[in-house]
Amino acid sequence: MAQRAPKMPTFAGQGRAMQIEGSVAVLIAVAIAGGALAVAGPTNPIGFIFMTAGVVIALAGVYRVWRGTTFQVLEERIGPNLFD
Repeated sequence: MAQRAPKMPTFAGQGRAMQIEGSVAVLIAVAIAGGALAVAGPTNPIGFIFMTAGVVIALAGVYRVWRGTTFQVLEERIGPNLFD
C-alpha cells in the first residue's frame, strides 16, 4: 500500500491557525465531558456517551494541534518560498 504525502500548508499562518483551532476543540471537549459528569454522572449511560464524545473531540483537537505545530515548523524552516 502506497503512503500518502502529508498535505502541505496552503497559506502563510496556517500552522498557527490549526493550533488555535485544535486548542478550541480540546476546550470544547473538556466542557462537554465536564458537563456530562456534572449533570448525568459517570454511571449514567447518557453521561458515558457524552464523555466518550468529549474524548473523541479532544483527540481530534490534539491531532490538529500536532499538525499545526508541524506546519508551523515547515513555515519557519522554508520561509516564504513554501507558498510560491
